[in-house]
Amino acid sequence: GAAEGAGGAGAARSAADAERIARNLQAIPTMVQNLLVARVAKAREHVRQHFHSFVQSLSEVLFDGSDACDRLCVGLERISQEAVEMAGGLIRAAAAECQAHATKQLDPALSVLQGGAGGLLRRGAWASGGEQSLWDRAWEVGHDPWRLSRTIAQALAVVQDRDGIPHSLTNQVVAETLLRARIRGGGTAGDAGAAASGLQSQSQSGAAPVAAPSAGSLGHPDLCWPCLFHAQGLCSKGEACGYCHVAHPKRPVRFDKLHRETLRSMSFVQLAVIVLPVLRKKFETIKECLGDDIRHAMAALWPSLEVYARKASG
Repeated sequence: GAAEGAGGAGAARSAADAERIARNLQAIPTMVQNLLVARVAKAREHVRQHFHSFVQSLSEVLFDGSDACDRLCVGLERISQEAVEMAGGLIRAAAAECQAHATKQLDPALSVLQGGAGGLLRRGAWASGGEQSLWDRAWEVGHDPWRLSRTIAQALAVVQDRDGIPHSLTNQVVAETLLRARIRGGGTAGDAGAAASGLQSQSQSGAAPVAAPSAGSLGHPDLCWPCLFHAQGLCSKGEACGYCHVAHPKRPVRFDKLHRETLRSMSFVQLAVIVLPVLRKKFETIKECLGDDIRHAMAALWPSLEVYARKASG
């Protein structure tokens, strides 16, 4: 009777241990999944912040010198290489942490099973030591480094193909912009014949182009792109060239970070001395579009502002 009671108690303990082990095993996939999701989100944010600053530096390369296209291509290739290395390292670290966490949770269950099953279940048997581990297979399935490389290669092809830009959309935007400008200006044609006149002046000059020139678009000179090869005498496409061969004025100076810092360090008086002539010129340009009350107010205000500027500069 005593032996039977002891056997029943041992069976009850074994059943309780088996139930507890089953609950722990069922909870392991959820814990590992939550940990992996959290680590991948952290890695994604780290990569996003790193490449956001890098893309901002690339945006400053655009339209900054004749070799902007080459520098942009080098930057895109650098993004491709760094993305594969950084993302791969972070994901592998997250997978290794998840594997260690799962092993830590499996150790108690394996030790109990090892004692109860006479050593048939050995520690680490779930990982199949001689075979490829589950985490390595998951990495190969979920990570495709060539996918990013193909995407970057396509972007490089677009950047390097100077003749592959769709001109139909560009011409449509130019036409709509000119139409709005003519409506605001009362229907005057404005610069509609600027391209033709610039082309005629260029043909009368001594420097003849290699082939028949391309007149660009009706938006010359503000809404069309100059041909960099034509300026060097290397464009052989002539009228088939999608860029403008007419002389363009130099690009206006754009404020950079150094200019902004200089303006912030200047006093109000120094700013007034610089800004007032510019405002006066702008007012003379648009005063016909302003109301009478604004024109009278500005006419009364300008003498006081000019006196203030002279006293400040003196």
